[in-house]
Amino acid sequence: MSADPKPATHDYRVSPRSDGWQGRRLLSDKLQARLERQLSDTIAAALTRLDLMPDGGSRELGAWAGEFFRIHADSPAGDNPGGSGVNDSLWLFVLARALRPARIVESGTHRGHSAWILHRACPDTPIDSFDVDTGKLTWSHAQLQVHAGDWTQTIQPDPANAEALVFFDDHINHARRVVEAHARGFRWMLVDDNFAATQVHATGGPPLPSLDMLFDPEVVPGDEIAWSRGGKDYAWTYTEAAEHGARDLIESYEPLPELGGITRFPAGSGLSLVRLKAPRAASQP
Repeated sequence: MSADPKPATHDYRVSPRSDGWQGRRLLSDKLQARLERQLSDTIAAALTRLDLMPDGGSRELGAWAGEFFRIHADSPAGDNPGGSGVNDSLWLFVLARALRPARIVESGTHRGHSAWILHRACPDTPIDSFDVDTGKLTWSHAQLQVHAGDWTQTIQPDPANAEALVFFDDHINHARRVVEAHARGFRWMLVDDNFAATQVHATGGPPLPSLDMLFDPEVVPGDEIAWSRGGKDYAWTYTEAAEHGARDLIESYEPLPELGGITRFPAGSGLSLVRLKAPRAASQP
């Protein structure tokens, strides 16, 4: 009796690309268009709440999504390990394009991937990027200025900052960053790693408190935030001082919907958009 034939591992065709291109292509044109429609529906719901939908509506938003996927494969940081993934990068691209900021400030340069995405969304907008270690940067451009150190050492209060966007991906206390951004006149602020108290184990060195904790009625001063990660136990006590009075400076706060359920790329890092209150006018003598 002859042996049973070896079962095939799959019945689909695999072939090298005729053009030799090695970058990431997600799907065929038809499936890619369907994915972009699904993403646009989810993104449009959030932008509508924020009053940031483009003039061209869903059609224009869909074009942005398509443009994003075409450029993302060319990121000089590659898959950007340890930094913003595909889902968060899409949000960065869309929000920068919707806000059209006159200036972008970023705290947390890493390999420069997020700055590159922001630059591709707003190619004429100057970007200042800050990090304690700028040695991993993978690209340069006349519109990109990279600084070693904390952003507060360079960026000063300026009425023009009301038309700017500041992005924090630096694992620093979100409440502190709210106060610093408000004092410098910023109205739009993006934060990454906005994890709930029950999710702090998801990242190394989480920002404490996160914005989510500031607005969580079950997290109050005196609570211990404890977690384990990488074989180590961590604990931090929530205090009123750590809040820095930040809630009173926030006009609105929008945790951005997770897109991983649609794209099946790994989940994002709790990217959230904050609208800060306008600074109080100086009192007249």
